[in-house]
Amino acid sequence: MKTVTTAERVGPSAASKRRFTIRMVTVLIGGMFLDGYVLGIIGPVSATMADDLQISALWEGMIAAAALIGVLLGSPRAGTGDEGMSLTEAAAELTR
Repeated sequence: MKTVTTAERVGPSAASKRRFTIRMVTVLIGGMFLDGYVLGIIGPVSATMADDLQISALWEGMIAAAALIGVLLGSPRAGTGDEGMSLTEAAAELTR
């Protein structure tokens, strides 16, 4: 196995870093917009939701909590650019 020195290592071009950065920023801004939209809809609707659906306060709280849990679980996934990369792979992509 050949070892590669620092001088031999070739990193990505500036254009590929720029494309990656633009894509990442677009995904993150879109995610923030969608999170705000979902939470902005659940808040005002929850007042009338219990009456219309005839659910208890417990279930009303569970529905509102499900939106927050979705944000919690979806944010790390979107933060990796939604390419199936893990967080460590995304960090390695930025440092190349």
